[in-house]
Order: sequence, then structure tokens, then C-alpha cells
Amino acid sequence: MAFNLIIKLGADGRLTEYYNQKMQCLEHYKHRELFLRRTKNCYISFVSEALMSKIMMATPIKYNRLQCCLKRRDVPLQLKQLRSHHNSYLRKSGVMSELVDILAGRVPKSVFVRHYLGADMDEFSRQVLSIQEGLMMVLFRLSEV
Repeated sequence: MAFNLIIKLGADGRLTEYYNQKMQCLEHYKHRELFLRRTKNCYISFVSEALMSKIMMATPIKYNRLQCCLKRRDVPLQLKQLRSHHNSYLRKSGVMSELVDILAGRVPKSVFVRHYLGADMDEFSRQVLSIQEGLMMVLFRLSEV
């Protein structure tokens, strides 16, 4: 799980092996044994520095424990659905479908590296992070209710 990898690398002072601070993105493709599979690949994820700081201060958590926490709080959500919801939210918020496909891992690795891992990523990062910031504000307001 990316969450635990962030905590471990942050504690070891090696977060730059995974987090690109300039583009504010996690570079999953650098850890292919964890994130690149036959299906459901994940090459990059845009994550704000503020959220990264909060994650690094957290304690590691296992997938099952996270599921139990959601169930105890009566949150009707399965973690496997988050990917689909996030992609739909980005698309409805105006992110071009090609970028959503990249974030969803629906682009072959060779195409990703050859065509998308470049200058446009700065603009993609700004666009996605601003949308995610709005989503996070909504989620925090809902959690206070």
C-alpha cells in the first residue's frame, strides 16, 4: 500500500525515491514490484505536499484495518471502488480523458514513458491537485457532521 511506503521512506529520509516534490506526484512506476501488474496498473498519483506531511506523521495501517474503520463508521464504501469514483470525479471536473486514463493505469507503460512523462505533467499536476483540493474540503466538511 502506498500509504505505508510513504511512511517508511519518509522515516528513512528517502522519500525523494518515490515522491516528486516539484510535480507533487508519487512515482509508482519506480516501484514496479508493488504497483505494476498485468491489470490495474498505477504509474503516478498527484498528492499535495500538505497531504504528504499528514501521511508521514501517521502510523502504518493494513488494508483490513482500514476496511474495519470504514465499516465501524458506517461508511458504505469498498476501497476497490475509490479508483472508479476518483476517475469519474476527475472527468466530470473537466480533466481530459487521456489524463484520467494515465492516472487509472489504462495506458501501456511504454506509451506512458514515451509520451506522457514530460513537460505536460506540470500542468496536469496543477489541474488535478486543484480539483482534489476541492474534493478534500467537501470530504472534511462531511466528516465533521
